[in-house]
Amino acid sequence: MIERVYIDNFRCFSSFELRLDRMNLLLGANGSGKSSLMEVIATIADGLGAGTATESGFVPEDLTRWDARAEQRFELDVRLEGAMFCYRLRLRHDVEGYDTMIVEESIEQDGRELFAYREGQVHLHHDDDDRVTSFPFAGYRSYLSDLDDRPQHSRLARFLRYMRSVRALKLIPSQIESVTVEEHPTLQRNGSDFASWYRHLAQERPGQLHELFEELRKALPGFRSLALVGARRNGRARDLVARFDSPGGGEHELEFEALSDGQRALIVLYTLLVDLRSGPRLLLLDEPECFVGLTEIRPWLYELEEAVQKGGQLLLVSQHPEIIDVLASERPLLFERADGGPVRVRTTVFQRDGGLGASEQLLRGLDP
Repeated sequence: MIERVYIDNFRCFSSFELRLDRMNLLLGANGSGKSSLMEVIATIADGLGAGTATESGFVPEDLTRWDARAEQRFELDVRLEGAMFCYRLRLRHDVEGYDTMIVEESIEQDGRELFAYREGQVHLHHDDDDRVTSFPFAGYRSYLSDLDDRPQHSRLARFLRYMRSVRALKLIPSQIESVTVEEHPTLQRNGSDFASWYRHLAQERPGQLHELFEELRKALPGFRSLALVGARRNGRARDLVARFDSPGGGEHELEFEALSDGQRALIVLYTLLVDLRSGPRLLLLDEPECFVGLTEIRPWLYELEEAVQKGGQLLLVSQHPEIIDVLASERPLLFERADGGPVRVRTTVFQRDGGLGASEQLLRGLDP
């Protein structure tokens, strides 16, 4: 899991460092940096998987407005199976030319360099000896996005597998389409390609669908199952439909787009929950309670907390009193910006024995 994040010269982050735990609840006013922190981690993960960190992720507009420097720095310390991986990324922006280049990128495991990009050269270290493979590479994106599993780079591949498994979600149910023409191994941050991601899960892990349907039958009245059915558009296209009990007996189908926003949101959230149970991974959830009622979010939240404690990591932004009261006992992180300045974070901010829940203490105001 990620134990430390360092961000410099990105939006409201200036020489910012934060230690993370397994469960992390991000609190604070609008504009305090909660979503921006999640975006940094998600953009780094995207860059290591799809090579988008400099092409569409980190852009010149994200430089801190009161800082004249054109360079940004990002660092992640990630512990996996007892080994500590340290990822470092330094970017330089050309504000006038709207261009971004990687100046330096590196990964170490327990102090030993596994990969580095410096001065236009990639350096790949072999696991079992001191050999280094070096070659030129343009820094418009990370070379690591092209690197697949190779026996001589198994340690590096372990780190990349974890980062590529990160799930980041700020759900907009109305943008989810029913039609899918191909499988997507990852879910877009707004959830719009859920049908294609579900198609991938159904193909790669069909045994988990029964577990998913059982969870959804408890959460959605009358729910039976999800199905991919042939669409008229072309041979590869499929429509994602939800099947429900009919009032007079039997069942009926609804295209995913015909479901309410709340129904769509619950299906996505429970699919993420089942996905988390399949293996340790990091979840970045930005206000997942939107569109979902209190009686519906509570059982999902308890199941999520249990799944994270068994393996994985959670960063969750929320303004929902129920979520705040449940998770504030784990790892509350209160984001603050004095006079619109850089982000600062306070931990252990709630009184445990005063009789007031964490959400009520937030409403009444916390002492500095």
